[in-house]
Amino acid sequence: MKAISPTGSPIIGTADMVPANALAFNFERTSDGSLTLEWAGQSDMCWNGQYTKQTGGAEYAAEDLLAAAKAALDDLYGIPGTDLSSFAQAVRDQLKAAIAMAEAPRQTIFVDEEGEEWPEDQIKLVAESYEDASQGA
Repeated sequence: MKAISPTGSPIIGTADMVPANALAFNFERTSDGSLTLEWAGQSDMCWNGQYTKQTGGAEYAAEDLLAAAKAALDDLYGIPGTDLSSFAQAVRDQLKAAIAMAEAPRQTIFVDEEGEEWPEDQIKLVAESYEDASQGA
């Protein structure tokens, strides 16, 4: 069997994350205390830290909730007469969505040959060649 995305592109593997250390040199401290540097143009890959991206789970829900709360604050910031109850409702709605995401089963993320990522429940298995499958999708 072969796997294709909803758009008919062949699935070529899982979407993985690999931590790395970008190499740098010539460090200097600026007058404001921050550092400047020159990038070496290469990274040391930490292959033992590689993991497959997944949907769902508490850590993703928490990140989504934080992003939603920040967006809601940005929307309300500086608008005279803004009722904070609308902010509270927006946060409550996002919290419900985040809890649902945290309780949802995890799914492996796959990547197609175009580089687009797809959760496993959207992947279709086909018996024919990629070319035949994508023409019929």
